[in-house]
Amino acid sequence: MSEPALSPGSHILLIHQLFVTGSEAGGTRHVELARHLVDRGHRVTVVSSSVSYLTGQRTAPDETLPEGLTVHRCPVYSPK
Repeated sequence: MSEPALSPGSHILLIHQLFVTGSEAGGTRHVELARHLVDRGHRVTVVSSSVSYLTGQRTAPDETLPEGLTVHRCPVYSPK
């Protein structure tokens, strides 16, 4: 059975607890996935927390992201 293909130029929404970029500690598989999709001609919008669950601190502003990748950091409650 073949996998369904994305239509060229799809707009993909990725929701993630903490979307880390190369400048932050933690797993980077989701940013790599997003960059791969952008490189294939898709637009990717990420909705993520503005607080690191690893440190409890607000995340740094995103480094320069490739065109086609947008990250929205949502404010969340952090008891720290």
